[in-house]
Amino acid sequence: MTSQTTPPVTGESSGSAADDPRASLPSVPHAAPNRHGTTSERRHPLRTKGPGALRTISSPGTASAKLVFLPLWTAAWLFGMVVMILGTQGSAPTGAEPVPLVDVLIGFIGGGLITALVWWGFAPLKRVRMNDRELRISNFRREIVVPLTEVADVTQDSWNHLTTIAFRSDTPFGHSIRVMPPQRPVISHERHPMIGEILAAAAAARKLAARPRSRPRSPNPDPPPTNGGRFLLAGILP
Repeated sequence: MTSQTTPPVTGESSGSAADDPRASLPSVPHAAPNRHGTTSERRHPLRTKGPGALRTISSPGTASAKLVFLPLWTAAWLFGMVVMILGTQGSAPTGAEPVPLVDVLIGFIGGGLITALVWWGFAPLKRVRMNDRELRISNFRREIVVPLTEVADVTQDSWNHLTTIAFRSDTPFGHSIRVMPPQRPVISHERHPMIGEILAAAAAARKLAARPRSRPRSPNPDPPPTNGGRFLLAGILP
């Protein structure tokens, strides 16, 4: 009687690739780790992966308008005024005439009005992110959270796209904030789509908050003992 030896098991499968159910699964690409050792996916800044995901609804140029353009404009106006005032004092350089006082007044009044308008438009700007429950508002030094249920109204200036979000109650940034919405490729005086989006999200949040919450069900009480159980207890008890 001859004995049959079983061939050693190797790492390769003896079956065909069609027999393996994992062979039909599509391959999932993995994100390469970044320099911090973590993986991340590139996605559009206005797209979300779920109802609770935050997305930025203010313009990406909010920081540059408030923190770069505004200080540079103010410094240029002040520098120009100093140069013009010094030009009216003392003797003028050879071949140059002193700056008339009228030009200094025009530069001071006209430039001052334009500078005040720039400060009125850009200084209060906030960066705003939103999900289905709240607004996260930042002045680039501090960030606060305001529920969408507190949004009372959203309006837009008639001559530009700057938007004002008014709240039902006071916040650390006041009763309203100024937002620069993302710029559109065409110049239009129609209402920016961001306004309707915020109002719709606020209405949905208020509707959800007004919905009565269902009370948790109490666990079922123990069922009463059956007749058989009573007979059994009667037989045990003296």
